[in-house]
Amino acid sequence: MDYRSDHAHYAVAGRVACAVLSFVPLVALMAGCRLVSGLLDTNFEITGTELICPSEVVVVDTTHVVEARVVGGSDAFRTVRVMAIAWSYSSSDGGDITLASTDTRYEQFPTTDAFEASDPEGTRSNSFEATAAGTVTIIADITITDTQNDVANFRATCIVDIAAASDTSVSEEDADDDADGVANSGDNCPMIANADQADADADGNGDVCDVSGIWEFTVSITAANGDCAGETGSVKVLQITGLQNGTDVQLSGWANSPGNVLAGTLIGTALTFSGDVSEDGGTTHSQYTTTIDPSDSPLTATGTEAWTWNGNACPSGAADVTAVKQSD
Repeated sequence: MDYRSDHAHYAVAGRVACAVLSFVPLVALMAGCRLVSGLLDTNFEITGTELICPSEVVVVDTTHVVEARVVGGSDAFRTVRVMAIAWSYSSSDGGDITLASTDTRYEQFPTTDAFEASDPEGTRSNSFEATAAGTVTIIADITITDTQNDVANFRATCIVDIAAASDTSVSEEDADDDADGVANSGDNCPMIANADQADADADGNGDVCDVSGIWEFTVSITAANGDCAGETGSVKVLQITGLQNGTDVQLSGWANSPGNVLAGTLIGTALTFSGDVSEDGGTTHSQYTTTIDPSDSPLTATGTEAWTWNGNACPSGAADVTAVKQSD
């Protein structure tokens, strides 16, 4: 299927809604023509608008985003606002979509008070859901004004090919989410780029995302209350065994007991896990939020722990966490 919307930026022209004058913009304004093909004053120019179209396969019953972009010139001295964005679409072969919104009014581009030479553009997004296969042209009619009430109209378009859900030419498995040149279906780290696919222990998990093995966790308690208030500032060093199956992970050995196991996930570089640990005559409930660093060898992780012990006995506590993988 020919996907013509692969982040293509389509040409856009300003439209003059009054008599076409061949004079300089200042003469045009003096003649009472307020719509001057994108030129709002002698200090600022809207140089164009465009729609940034979805680059993925567009299928029915899936929500996608299309983004309207307004590009300005330099030396802006007036606040420029988008008075309206009227969204619409057309189809010649049965393609159909449902737009989340059809009109956006009184939006300001960008979020600051005026365009600056260093930040001369702004964007607004709309979402749509394809409801029938085919090809549609998505249209954004954009009306822009400034504090002197000069007005310019632009039309931005993009073409989107829609496939039936059962007729996608690029499946999720064939996609390459981390853009490392290896399709998800054959990538041993599908969400972290590793073109070399290195896997030292041959366990199917690439080295840059392999949680399986022996880790040394250093847990530094930063806050504690209740019966545990005296633990603030204490440090625990723990030998933890990781076991990974796809995105699912288990980490065992907490409180020096193999039976204390916390479970969680590794999604990209986000390693999160939680559970209950039996220790000190009670039960600690822990929630770890960490990030692995795939550029480190050996692999490392840093983050935080939120914990409680025996319910209201220690109703809240926090810790900083660092971890280094010791071996596979």
